[in-house]
Amino acid sequence: FRNTLGLSLREGFSEWAKFDLTAFVTQDLKKFSLMDTTLLAVPDTILFNSYARNQNSTYIGGELAKKTGKILRYNAQGSLGVVGYNMGDINLSGNIETRIPLFNDTASVLAKGYIKNVSPTFYENHYHSRFFWWSNDFDKVRKVHVGGNIKLPQTGTSLGMDVENVTNYIYFNEIGYPAQYSGNIQVFAASVQQNFKFRALHWDNQVVYQKSGAQNILPLPDICAYSSLFAEIVIAKVLTVQAGVNAHYWSKYYSPIYEPATQQFKIQHEVEVGEFPLICGFLNCHLKQTRFFIEYYNLGTMFINPPNYFSMPHYPVNPPGLRIGLSVDFHN
Repeated sequence: FRNTLGLSLREGFSEWAKFDLTAFVTQDLKKFSLMDTTLLAVPDTILFNSYARNQNSTYIGGELAKKTGKILRYNAQGSLGVVGYNMGDINLSGNIETRIPLFNDTASVLAKGYIKNVSPTFYENHYHSRFFWWSNDFDKVRKVHVGGNIKLPQTGTSLGMDVENVTNYIYFNEIGYPAQYSGNIQVFAASVQQNFKFRALHWDNQVVYQKSGAQNILPLPDICAYSSLFAEIVIAKVLTVQAGVNAHYWSKYYSPIYEPATQQFKIQHEVEVGEFPLICGFLNCHLKQTRFFIEYYNLGTMFINPPNYFSMPHYPVNPPGLRIGLSVDFHN
């Protein structure tokens, strides 16, 4: 149960209001109930007390933003836990964007970042069930992130780079229990997006290279790629039709495995997945307020039959199949 009381002054509501300014206070109440081992004194009956806990937290925060500037736009927001379970939690984030005239168009340069010092969730510290039972006292997780991207609309190009440092990272180990790594983990990612267009033909591409400083704890595929080749035409100025094929690809890595008993993903170092493209053919139609699509999923297995076509260990990709969808918006 959460209540927020805030005061916001919007950009442009008067001549002197050159930016958005917001201040708020939030009160957060959470109640948890788990099974326990303490027997109740009920004759001829085996009953157990419930493990019940309440968490109360109060935050104060604010936001400063400029969203309509022609040259410079920015957004900065932050919150601080002042009372309760989340006392001392810090969440500061922001971005700044500038627009530069280039090639008869406008290029966008964006820088972003955040600093977070957050308490572990209740279930990371406490969990009682038939198959898993733990009680932890984890430290706060600290994250520092910096990044940015450059967009060139004239050429359909977007370049991005992000770096993050995580301290006291919480993960689920090989036997499915939460654990905390007290050291620092650095994660680096660089992305390139390039879209081509020639008349009705479109070719959209995106490639991400990423590296984890602790692959045994925070595994990531080195390469992730997406490509979509399609033709787009407009019939009678009202019907938009797209027809083409798209593909997803990621390099081999030790993907986390799903644990149904806790509904979480735990690390494993036995089975690698990836290195095979997931290819789908599609037809999209858009007529006013109606959208219709036909997709042939997993088209690639018609031409190749890889022995380990898995999205994660023990979870094979769905076999080829035809999918049809219809969406109608009745908003007038």
